[in-house]
Amino acid sequence: MADILMIEDSPDFAQFVCAVLELEGHRVRRATRLSEGTTLARSASPDLVLLDVTLPDGNGLDFCHEPDLRSLSVIAMTSATDDDVLQRLQVDVADFIIKPISARGLIEIVNKTLKAQRPENSK
Repeated sequence: MADILMIEDSPDFAQFVCAVLELEGHRVRRATRLSEGTTLARSASPDLVLLDVTLPDGNGLDFCHEPDLRSLSVIAMTSATDDDVLQRLQVDVADFIIKPISARGLIEIVNKTLKAQRPENSK
């Protein structure tokens, strides 16, 4: 079980992600704004952050450049598919999701990212 922070402003997508991950046994906290998510990340030190790139109060990728948050494992979530955005995602985050995504695809990416940060538990 992992402690996951999701920063996502779309209620429908957030509900889908929470339901899928909670069925997998993960604890999911949710923030709808970048500022709220940043505060939660600092206080809770989650195992993983699912981060929407486009949020009402800023670019989600700015989260990745906060000095005290750089050590957190982040999966970015976006519906953008232009090359500039995708190249930036490959540099700034552990992995990324292109919305929409299936439940199976979500689980695979989350599990792969969690396993990569804890290789000693993958034996």
